[in-house]
Amino acid sequence: MRSDMISLRWLLPVLVLGALCGCAGVPAAAPKVSTDVSAFDIGVFRFASDRGCRGAGSIRKESAERVEAVCGCVLDTLDATLDTAGWKDLVVASRQYPQDASQWKTYIPAVAACAGAKPHSHDGPPLLGTWEWTMRETGCKERYEFLPGGIAKVQSGQEFTENKYVISESTEDSGRYRMAFVIDKTNGGKDCTDVQQGSPAGEASVVYIEFASDRHTLAICFTPGGSQCIGPLQRVRQ
Repeated sequence: MRSDMISLRWLLPVLVLGALCGCAGVPAAAPKVSTDVSAFDIGVFRFASDRGCRGAGSIRKESAERVEAVCGCVLDTLDATLDTAGWKDLVVASRQYPQDASQWKTYIPAVAACAGAKPHSHDGPPLLGTWEWTMRETGCKERYEFLPGGIAKVQSGQEFTENKYVISESTEDSGRYRMAFVIDKTNGGKDCTDVQQGSPAGEASVVYIEFASDRHTLAICFTPGGSQCIGPLQRVRQ
């Protein structure tokens, strides 16, 4: 009973966010059966559930290290437990909560098993490597390759850019990393927003990077609070 109570305190925000949110500013669809659930839907649900887990940790006033350890463990446990069909069923159940509470049977054991997860030490943001996501509405793919030395290569539709970036070594109060981004070179192709000439060289922006607790998924947000974001992006290789 005690382990269940521990789980419920972590889970309520997880269930609410998983049921009501898209992720990173992307409106949630409402698949009624598992055959309507796409890989994108699973990624969005997975990221939103992790947001809920981290929100629960914040409500409980847990340390950021413990929150990341527990929530990362939950994602790893679910990945080890569920195949694609299982994730699809979980997405459908979450959208029909509270009428369908079957997702509790999946979440409670995962959270209970991770209650004693130990924090890991990390040296700065785990950004280096290649990340991809595909837009739900158009199927257009974006690919970000972050290299050492503050160089990033980005493909968005037909647009290819080389960029310079600087990212903070630690998160801001929101739990996101602040990153300054400047386009250095561009081929002028049409990007995934359907802009004919894409973004011009010299264009600068500031974004906020939100990592999921397992550090293999991220969202790129345009506000510090994370209300307008793209993603989730999946790590391709490191």
